[in-house]
Order: sequence, then structure tokens, then C-alpha cells
Amino acid sequence: MSPDLITKLREHRSFVVHFAIVVCLLSIGSWAVYLLFDKPELGIDDARIFFVYGENIIEGNGIVFNAGGERVEGFTSPFFLLLVVAAFAIFNRPEIYLLSLNLLIISGAISALWYFEISKKLISWRSVLFLLWIVGAPAYIVWMSLPLMDAAIWSAILIFSAVITLRASSPVLMALCIIPLVLTRPEGIIWGLVLILLFGAGVASNLGASEARRAVRLPVSVYLLTIVALFGARLVYFGFLLPNTYYAKVSPDILYNLRQGFVYLVAFFASNPPALIVVLWASIAGLVFNLPEFIRNVTSLPIIGESKINVRYMIISLIAITGLSIPILSGGDHFRLLRFYQPVWPLLFLPILALSMTMKLPNASAVRYGLFI
Repeated sequence: MSPDLITKLREHRSFVVHFAIVVCLLSIGSWAVYLLFDKPELGIDDARIFFVYGENIIEGNGIVFNAGGERVEGFTSPFFLLLVVAAFAIFNRPEIYLLSLNLLIISGAISALWYFEISKKLISWRSVLFLLWIVGAPAYIVWMSLPLMDAAIWSAILIFSAVITLRASSPVLMALCIIPLVLTRPEGIIWGLVLILLFGAGVASNLGASEARRAVRLPVSVYLLTIVALFGARLVYFGFLLPNTYYAKVSPDILYNLRQGFVYLVAFFASNPPALIVVLWASIAGLVFNLPEFIRNVTSLPIIGESKINVRYMIISLIAITGLSIPILSGGDHFRLLRFYQPVWPLLFLPILALSMTMKLPNASAVRYGLFI
């Protein structure tokens, strides 16, 4: 290995400790959930749909639910289906493999968020509060483990993509994140567009608008090519531009969807009012105090050093608002424990942290500790 690579590995060796801690916490939490639900069979009914498709693909029957039957796209995640196919092709007990894969991938994503965006220190008020945020959310741990759905993979991809967006340093990594982002969930198309725009905003804050336009060319190209490939393959194979599940479940009444989605959002806030009210408050504050000034300056010289604009806080706020808003557009979901909101749960911690770190008060540290308590 090159000396530069060895140096970088040494610099980030504490990341391994972060990762080990998160793996242990999530494994213990998953085992506790498993016992709490009286040792259920792994995988809910919708996961079994993925399994049937995976078995049919392995047996050479094509992407169908019934061997020899009509081609129907009855699943919502092409990328997760690929992982299911790999599990059935390699392992005798694919459920155990998928559970382990979910835990490892989501642990890696949470560790990256913790290490790169929250604190490199294992012992700090930010680290402790973040870990409490994760383990204190049983609904999140449930959906990341036992159901064996695409929720864990989706959460991991969102977290990795958000970290790359906030760092605003690598168009290549941003482009690589876009591919699984679009292929994992239908709402990934919205997320991809939002994160590319926020990635460009981060680059603009450091290097200016012209450099930002150059930086987003590759992610935008990959984004468009991935969408064209996904829709083209779907149209050729299934005969529809959208998944069959869309035609079966989504109401054509937009107002009805929005009403149901708003009810879903209220239910999410009712599940943890203190935390989520602070999240909303912090996110709105991040937009109100930063977005207007950023828009006025985005076409000017690099805005780094402008004390009035906290671009990082603005981007974090927009990520959180996007995570809270997208389920409203789809009309919510019928699963218990608010499945559509759980994947963004770790990211909702960021506005709280950003607000606490930017408060200009005489006793700012005391306020942060009070918020922690």
C-alpha cells in the first residue's frame, strides 16, 4: 500500500472502534426485540414476496411471482432484490445472511455518520447523545432487523449519501451514491435530486458557483442515466413505466394522498413528541436563518467565511425537512411503527446538534448540556 493510504488508515483507525460499538449496540437491540416479540420467524409477509421473486430468479423462471405466470413487478426495491437473489444463490439460510447484512451495513452507515459528522471522540456529549438517540428508538431497531425488508439498506444508503453531501468534496463518491439511491426505493428519485442540489450548495459555499456547476455534472449525469436505465428496463420487461405496486396502491386523488400523508406525519410526531418537536424547530431555524442569505449570495464569490451563513446547518435542515416531507406525498403507509419514517431517524439528530452548536448564548455549553439532559 502507498504511504498516503497507510497514513489515512492510521488517521481513521478509531472509526473501527466506532463501528464495533455500533455493531454491538444494534446486535443487542435486535436480540432484545427478537425476545420481546417472542422469537418470531424472520421476515414479514412483504419480505416473503422478495424471497419468492429471488427463488424464481435463481430457478431460471425470470422476475415473476408465479413460475410461468405474468411478469408483475410486485416488489418496491430492485437493488434489495439483487441482494436477496445473492442470498438465495449462496446461502442455505438466506434469512440469517440478510439479517447479518442489514446489521453490518446499517452499522457502517451509522458509524460513518457518527465519526465524520458528529464526533471522532468516543467519549463526548455529542457521541453519548447520538448513541442514546439510536438505541432509544425501538421502532428504528425493529425495522432495521427482524422484518428483513429494504428499510435497513435504504436507511444505510440515505445516511452514506447524506455524509457525502455534507462533506461536499467528491463528485465521484456522490455519483456512486446516486445509483443505489435511485434503485433502492421509488422515492430515491426525489432524494437523488435533492441531495445533488445540496451537494452543489456545499461546493458553492467553499469554491463558488462556477465550481459547483462543474462538480455536479457527474452526479447529474449518473442520476439521469440511472433513471433512464431503470424506467427503460421496466418498460421492456414488465410493460409499465412504474412498478405494478404503484398502480395497485397509490390513489389518483392527490388531495386524498396528502391528507393521509399528513395524518401519517402527525402519527410520527405523536410517537415521540419531545424529540421530534425539537427536530422540527431546529430544522425550521436552520432554514430561516441561513437559506435566504445563501440564495442572495449563491451566484457571487465563495461564501466561506460569511459568518451570517451556516451552510452546513442549512443543508442539514433541508435533509431533515425532505425526510419528513416525502412520506406525505406518498400518503403514508399501513405498516405499524411508521416504516417510512424510520430510515431517516439517525439523520434527524443532525438539526438538533447543529442548533445546539450554533447557539450564541452566554452559557451556550450549559444550554447544550441542558438539551442533553
